[in-house]
Order: sequence, then structure tokens, then C-alpha cells
Amino acid sequence: MHAIQVGRTRRPIAAPDRMWGRVIIRLYSLGLSALAALVGTQCFSQGPPALFQRAKKIGLEARQIWVDASANWYWLVYPEKIKEFCANAKKAGFNEVIIDAKPIVGYTLYPSAIATQMTTWKGIQMPAGMDVLGTMVREAHAVGLRCLANFAIFSEGHSSFDRAGDIWNHPEWASIVAVPYWTDGVARLELESVLKQPKRNIPLFVNPLNEAVRKREMAIMIEVAKNYPVDGLVMDDRLRFEGIGGDFSAEMHQAFTGRFGEPGFWPGSILLPPLKHGEPPRRGPRWPEYQLLRTSIIRDFVGDLRQELYAAGSSVPVGCYVGAWYDKYESVGVNWASDLLPVQYPNAEPEMRFTGEADFLDFLCVGAYYSSAEPYEQPDNKLQTVAGACQRAVEVAGASAFIYGTIYLNDYKTPDQLRKAIRAARENTLGISVFDASYIIKDNLWGVFEEEFKGLNNPPPHAAPSLLRELRQD
Repeated sequence: MHAIQVGRTRRPIAAPDRMWGRVIIRLYSLGLSALAALVGTQCFSQGPPALFQRAKKIGLEARQIWVDASANWYWLVYPEKIKEFCANAKKAGFNEVIIDAKPIVGYTLYPSAIATQMTTWKGIQMPAGMDVLGTMVREAHAVGLRCLANFAIFSEGHSSFDRAGDIWNHPEWASIVAVPYWTDGVARLELESVLKQPKRNIPLFVNPLNEAVRKREMAIMIEVAKNYPVDGLVMDDRLRFEGIGGDFSAEMHQAFTGRFGEPGFWPGSILLPPLKHGEPPRRGPRWPEYQLLRTSIIRDFVGDLRQELYAAGSSVPVGCYVGAWYDKYESVGVNWASDLLPVQYPNAEPEMRFTGEADFLDFLCVGAYYSSAEPYEQPDNKLQTVAGACQRAVEVAGASAFIYGTIYLNDYKTPDQLRKAIRAARENTLGISVFDASYIIKDNLWGVFEEEFKGLNNPPPHAAPSLLRELRQD
């Protein structure tokens, strides 16, 4: 495991700490921004990136179905139900199952040497000796489905259940967040552990700069990659910070000071109290540097993970789920763009361009969680449609990784609405990722997917190990 060094050089042009290096990067990035302004857009001006266009022509397609551990626990504890599920998914035309190996509670769905195994949930006890992950992998492969393991990386507890998660035994892992408190109509920000007010967020986030946390999260993923014949690893939406108000731990203070100098006030130089109840904290004068620090930390984690997997002898594909709302996503400390994309955020540090995580991933499942499928249905909010969100995602990250449009089944009230969403995701990306199996089972939606996927038997793009590398080189 490498020592933590925030903002290491892992980019086409390094983001150096020395003054002249920063000046060169700033001028370079400003030049790109000016060019983008001339062509009338901040994104790619000539349609989808070449990597995406070439991959589309090859004809491979992801058709993924997610299995959330909490929502599906009632049947996941029975091997015969897992077998039935895999048979139904195969018949419907899916080619991959994504099963929680470590859900947001932080427990694992397999016997782990690192984390606590999840054996009881919502009052349902798992049979002795059951290995949910192992059973799902075996049954998926038996019917010709690929099986990927999902990890809620920086979540180690579930606030809806009393003291659920290993975080309660390790309070030093917990993220430190800036929380608004009001006195006589005036707000102030107080720093406190997420454990102090666990109900403010369902996932209980840990500190991404805590060395023990980073080692634990990587070790769990490596454990699965070495011990199970999974076809890929996925990191879900918890590969991020708790929100705009976190993290403000001692480790983050030290990292900020080491890279940018003393902030002046912590967190007062970075965040300002909100002006109204219900609003988030406001960005302060040192926010751009803090923004850069957080996105660097997440990118470096993903880069370290790939190195550790290779060192462990695993070349398994690695993907991530992110929300499609890229233009607001930096509030949780994540830049999921390609490094080829000019900086998109106002007043951001130019070096933020080189903190995109897409360059270290094989694929991105981008959550286009909208009930409207096509832009014409929302002419004033085209990005808040499945097609519009998917198109934006391809612009943002499609030059570096395979993009799969992800839909949330609870957004659709009729089969026709669902069909339109399925088609919008498939037409505008390299595949579809469907959340979640519980809705398909509850509403018996298998037939809709079977009709939409009829006659398809092609694998996902990331199933060809060398394809992404060849497309990137081209």
C-alpha cells in the first residue's frame, strides 16, 4: 500500500506545486477555455468523442441489472431464489448482474477476513454457511451471465438501523462535517462527526484520507477479486465525500495546508454559513483549492486501487456509478470527467482538469434518473431527461471510458414510459444499467425487458480486455 500523497502526478501534464508550473498550467487551461467559448460550448464541439463513436460501431452493449442487498435481502438468502433470478435475467436479455458485495452498511455478502459478514437484515436471518456473493457468481455463470461485484466504498454504516456498520466500532474512521446551527436567525458552522447526527444521511461516510479507511476499502475489493471469479468490480455512488460540508478532519486540514498553505480559517475560509434555513453552506474564498483537493483525493484513490489490483495479479475491469448531474457533482468532491474535457466549473483551479477519474476506469454507469425520456419532453431542462443526461455524460467522459446509461425503475409509472427510457439510454450510450432488481420482481417487469432486448446476445464493451486500451491509443 502506498503512502498517501495527495495530488500525485498521474496526468498528461502534471499539476506541479511550484509557481511557474502552476502559471503554465493556468495559461494552458485558460487557452482551452477561450477556445471552448469561441465554438460556443464548454464541451466537445464536434459531437461524441471518437472513442465513443468507434465503440458504438463495434456493436457491443452492456445490459446490466443491479441487485441492491438491502432491497433484495428477502430472497438473496435462498440459493434457489438466486438461481431463479439468474434464469429470469438471462431470459430477459440482460448480460450482466451487478450484486452488492459490500453495501452501504459496510458489511459484506460473503465471509470476509476484513469486514463483518451480513447475516441478518430487516429481521431475516441468512442460513448458516450461506455465501450470497459466491452463490450469485456461480448461478450467473451457469446460465451465461457475467457477474460484477459492487462496493459502497466510503460508507461504513446505515443510519436507518441502530448502530449498523463497523463504523460504530471505529469512530475514528468517521467523516468530520461542517453542520449549520442557528441562533436568533443567524447560522454558524460547527464541525462534528457524522456519528453525532446519523439520521442526516442514510450512508454513514468515512474519511477518504484516513489511512486505515483507504487500506480497508482497497483490501476488501482485492479480497473479492482474488477469491471470486467475478467479471468486474464496481464502485457505487459512495465513492465520494459526504457532501459539500465534508470532510474537515485533521487529515484534510493537513493536506490542504501542505498543498495550498494555511487556509486562514477552518472551515470559515472554505465554507460560509447558509443565509436561509434548509440551504447548504455557501462557498468561501478558498473553495476552489478545497474543490481541487477533494477531486484529487478521489482520483488518486481510484488510481491507487488499479495499481494494487495489478500488484495482486488481477486485471479485472473496474467501473463506477455516478449521478448524471455532472454540473453539480463537484459538491460531493468528485470529477468523473475525462482529462480531455476543459474545466467546467466557474472559478475552479485550472489543475482540476487533471483530476478526472474516467481515465482510470473501464466504464461509468451514469445515473440518468429522470422520468422523461427525450429532450422534447423537457424543452427547458433537456439535461433532466434520460437522453439529454446520457448525451452530456458521453461529452464529459466518453473520450476515456465506456458510458452506460443508468435508469431508476421507480421513476416510471407505466410500461410505455419504461420502454422509452430503455431506448433513450441504449441509443445514447454504449449500454443500459438498470436499478434495481427489486422493482422488476415486485412489478413483474421481466417481459418489458425481454421484448426490448429480443434477439440480443452480444457482450458488454468492457468484456473485451484490450478494446478500451486500443480505442484510447487510437
